[in-house]
Amino acid sequence: MATLISIEGAEKMAKVPTFKECYGLVGCDLLEVVYLGDGGVMLVDEEGLFKNPPILNPLATLFAGHPIVGTAVLLDKKEAKKVLG
Repeated sequence: MATLISIEGAEKMAKVPTFKECYGLVGCDLLEVVYLGDGGVMLVDEEGLFKNPPILNPLATLFAGHPIVGTAVLLDKKEAKKVLG
């Protein structure tokens, strides 16, 4: 199930969001797709590092293997195909 990963923790989502809905969930104007080793993806704020101050998201960083700031939407492989088309 799609998961919203905020700085405070992770929360399973009731339904898989559309790509457009992810802009509001992440709170950004430009989404970046971070591809994960298992075929899943995380949608994150492309401009997150430019925020003042950028706030590291420890759980999203753990999944990605590199620093992720702000809120992220985690999608498994099947969900990613649906959302990204």
